[in-house]
Amino acid sequence: MPSNLADNDPRHGALAGYRQGCRCRACRDAWNAWSREARYRRQAKITPDDPRHGTASFYRNHACHCDRCLAAQRWLRQLTKDSA
Repeated sequence: MPSNLADNDPRHGALAGYRQGCRCRACRDAWNAWSREARYRRQAKITPDDPRHGTASFYRNHACHCDRCLAAQRWLRQLTKDSA
């Protein structure tokens, strides 16, 4: 993958490298780790009475697969499939 950073740049393998546009394996791995941790932090904050339940974005962004969120995601998929 192309890199926007010099080979000896200390930002390689860090989130800052990815944010600077570098897509080398080390920078992509750093981005993936940060994204995974962010998803886990969001999931840890989910409570059963959260008003966002029943939305497709809550299904996708917070990985909530309760019946209401799953139904919203299915509805959205069907809606976009029908309009395509």
